[in-house]
Amino acid sequence: MVDHSVDLLISMYERTYRKVLVPGFFPAIEKQNCRTFANRIAIINNVVSREDAALWAKSLLASGEIDLFFFV
Repeated sequence: MVDHSVDLLISMYERTYRKVLVPGFFPAIEKQNCRTFANRIAIINNVVSREDAALWAKSLLASGEIDLFFFV
């Protein structure tokens, strides 16, 4: 049996993480794609304040809008 699950990965940077890590952003992408993703993952890259970006991401993690986040 083939597993057709798909993860949603979104990369963001200093100029974009405050626009991406807001309530409703990830669900809107699911709605646009007419599918529920297996995992919704935020990839945070090159930010000035890792602590600030982590606060934004942890808020979405707590609400269930994302499943994971990573710094790269």
